[in-house]
Amino acid sequence: TEAGGARGGVLPRGMAVVAPSFSPAVASEIGDVIEVGGAFFVRADNASRVEAYTQPGAKLVVMHDIPGHGGFFMVPDGNLLCGLIQWVVKEDTSVMPQYWMEKTEFDTLNAKAQASAEAAKAEAANSSS
Repeated sequence: TEAGGARGGVLPRGMAVVAPSFSPAVASEIGDVIEVGGAFFVRADNASRVEAYTQPGAKLVVMHDIPGHGGFFMVPDGNLLCGLIQWVVKEDTSVMPQYWMEKTEFDTLNAKAQASAEAAKAEAANSSS
């Protein structure tokens, strides 16, 4: 190929190879919120979903980079309503999955849990008087 051509692995003049940059895979905190394509997700402690979405044979679709968060994000069953799985490489080089719940679902579950806790508290107060 001619110098400066694009064939044979030679880059056109003025082009440079730049290695992709990756943000460090820092573990997130429970309750952190991220936005992906207009949808919001909350970092939640949900062992049953992590287990279900990371078992052998589970379908996970790789997502794009999320600024400020390292590791790899995947979408269970290719459906954002299922939440996100973030794979974080720990200092000992082991990999840890973290679950991000879709925020509307998170808020609904929290409201129900809070209402149940308040009802139980009121019932306990009524039965002790």
